[in-house]
Amino acid sequence: MIAAVPLFLSLAGLCVPVFMIWRKDYRNLLLVEPLALASPQININKIEQFCKNEFLITYEISRAAKAAQARAGSPGEYPVILTGTNSAWLSIMGFPLLDGSFFSEQAWEGKLRRAALNKEAARTIFGSVKAAGNRLHINRETWIVTGVVDDGDRKHCRIYAPSSIGGGTADALMALLDSAGRINEGYAKNSLKSLGVQAKDFTFYNLENVSRLPVGRALTAFGILVIALLSSAVPPLWKKIRALCRDLRGELKNHYLRELPSLRLNELFRLAALIFVLAAAGAAMLILALNLAALCLPWQDLPDIADLNPVSFSSKLAALKSAVPPSRILFWAALGFTGIFAAVGISALFRKK
Repeated sequence: MIAAVPLFLSLAGLCVPVFMIWRKDYRNLLLVEPLALASPQININKIEQFCKNEFLITYEISRAAKAAQARAGSPGEYPVILTGTNSAWLSIMGFPLLDGSFFSEQAWEGKLRRAALNKEAARTIFGSVKAAGNRLHINRETWIVTGVVDDGDRKHCRIYAPSSIGGGTADALMALLDSAGRINEGYAKNSLKSLGVQAKDFTFYNLENVSRLPVGRALTAFGILVIALLSSAVPPLWKKIRALCRDLRGELKNHYLRELPSLRLNELFRLAALIFVLAAAGAAMLILALNLAALCLPWQDLPDIADLNPVSFSSKLAALKSAVPPSRILFWAALGFTGIFAAVGISALFRKK
């Protein structure tokens, strides 16, 4: 049992990147992804009207661009990802603002050249996250920076701008459901039909539920390991109980049963304690196994985020997708470790002296 502790701690340490997704807020988010490239494209003007009449949804239309400070002596242009979206993007994605504000609905409707930078873009272009109010050139057109947002992307310089300027159509959508339950997943799916979003062409991911899958796998792996460690204590406990029982039976050959408490009181207390510990370990394993079963049963109804190959919302989904491989490794490693431990324990339990 002691030899298994380092392995147990190593596997438990792998849970850290999985549990990190709890820091990300996926509550009330419904991701709508097209099944194929041939899926219907969604008109961005209809999306804006939908946001006013129904509930908030957003999208990303990204393309490569060049950006630089709009001043003489600028250090030069930098490659960026220019993402066209609407003013609801920040409210839905839930990323923190580091400076200023996101561009407004009026900027979208008026096709004003207003843009929000991510942290990496602000530091690369302006050398600081305090970039709100500055001017920059995007493809040699002058824009005003409204704010800086921390979208979690440390590899790419991203600029978020009104899609009404660059145009285009949306394919993937992110919808914000109502935590009070008025706008639930069923209502959202039905309402999105007005935009041409049909179940035959799109897949719906309730990210709050999907994010529980890798965390659930890690918790299950941790629980399996706890059961394995508890089960490893059963053979030595059982051996000690049998040895004490043999000694006490030997005493009964020469003494009456009522005389045992006065003759072997310490052994009787020890036997009772060992039986209690064995029963408690068994009960703990049973309760834990039932809880793990309840945790695993909903998995069959959840779409696997590993099947998702997102082009849009990659900064939001990055942590979720990165948690899938370690959660699977943890789960299967825990099962394998428990199988080995069970085989060794059973063989030790029935091994003849």
